[in-house]
Amino acid sequence: MAITLSPAAAKHVSKYLAKRGKGVGVRLGVKTTGCSGLAYKLEYVDEQDPSDVVFDIASESGDVKLLIDPKSLPYLDGTQLDYVREGLNEGFKFHNPNERDRCGCGESFRFAQDADTLTAKWKALQMQAHPDKFAADGAAAQRLAMQWSVRINEAYQRLKNPISRAAYLCQLNDHPIEGSSNTAMPPDFLMQQMQWREALDEADDDAALDTLSKEVHT
Repeated sequence: MAITLSPAAAKHVSKYLAKRGKGVGVRLGVKTTGCSGLAYKLEYVDEQDPSDVVFDIASESGDVKLLIDPKSLPYLDGTQLDYVREGLNEGFKFHNPNERDRCGCGESFRFAQDADTLTAKWKALQMQAHPDKFAADGAAAQRLAMQWSVRINEAYQRLKNPISRAAYLCQLNDHPIEGSSNTAMPPDFLMQQMQWREALDEADDDAALDTLSKEVHT
């Protein structure tokens, strides 16, 4: 799993942090917003969070830390953050192979999740974090590896299921579904939800899923 900065982006971040006089790096993540569902968030940070996944990027102007929220990591795998000048405008640009398409407003994108790719990445991460690989590093390192293995498994189970994935995105934005106890919903909404759930269960290919997705978004 890799996320990179282009030389231009690394140079810009390094110079900005030097001019700012403080900060440990830049944090990249995603949030749910806009008409396509997801949008990037980018911020300079003064302190590293213990849960951050850190990528150390070397640049001509000095090393830069790229901090990633673990919850955003599956959506950003393979992304390169670039800094470009286009006419009179300049700014950061995201090159993300996981994007399916962008909305007309240019502010949000859809995540292209492929089941085979997701499974392959899960297996690769499991191999990297397997406790046996850290046997020579002591019991503490093995316990940490075990914790990461559990988190990787939980993330895989959550992401591969459309229902649990949607519920998780709602939870990230402080709107927990609490489906087992939340019955304070209009009857029409509950009926529509039931129909969508049945359609999702019957969808057996990407075309059917795309059709259902467009219906839900409209």
